[in-house]
Amino acid sequence: MLVKDMKLHLAVHYVNGSDNTQTARALMRRHRIGALLVVDSEKSPTGIITSHDLLEVDDFVCTPVSLHASSPLITVTPDDSIRRVSELMMKQHCHHLVVVSGSEVTGMLSSLDIVNFYLQAYSTE
Repeated sequence: MLVKDMKLHLAVHYVNGSDNTQTARALMRRHRIGALLVVDSEKSPTGIITSHDLLEVDDFVCTPVSLHASSPLITVTPDDSIRRVSELMMKQHCHHLVVVSGSEVTGMLSSLDIVNFYLQAYSTE
């Protein structure tokens, strides 16, 4: 089974690395998501910031996202196997991966998406 067989978060939300972490927190709350793609001034992906990363922040107004974002960006492709993606998440100790096709971001994948995929794929009900 491949990444392209899964339902991905096609609307990938992003924040600029120079934005403050308060902006990132507000976007996550508004969209009810746990991670944002971090981009530079030219909208090129540079990393990811998660709700877990925000636990480290003391001053949300003065702290730029780039100080707490994980980088380099860990990516997978639509043709990667779910097994490979699961192993990559375990090896990298991460819960979110960005799906790319060439240089274009096409979605974001979370560990909960993988759990849900396996539950649906192997459900006996």
